[in-house]
Amino acid sequence: MKQPTTALKKAMVLATAQRWSGGAPGSGRGVIFTVKFYKLSAKISADSLVVNHIALAVNQSRIGDTTVLQSTFETQLGEKPTLANNPGYSGSVLLRKGDKKIALQIDEFKVLRPLNYP
Repeated sequence: MKQPTTALKKAMVLATAQRWSGGAPGSGRGVIFTVKFYKLSAKISADSLVVNHIALAVNQSRIGDTTVLQSTFETQLGEKPTLANNPGYSGSVLLRKGDKKIALQIDEFKVLRPLNYP
């Protein structure tokens, strides 16, 4: 695994975590993780996001010069909510450029106000 360059580290501008819970009986709860990059090369794609040692699938989109990676961790009522109860988050985003894999460390996700659906 290749080490990230300084430019790649500087391109990551924001990493957030936002807990949510459904209001209807039996609905789940979870956490939405978002990582934003500014002027990330179009040749780089995301493989996965690892948060507190749990690998999550990533949805990648591009809005102008900003690349947005988003992952959702969800549990149903009665399941152990591993990430949903954690007070803080850290991890890494696994990127790919051609045949090279790059792990970019995320020391801390900024925790946003929870979404509690009625």
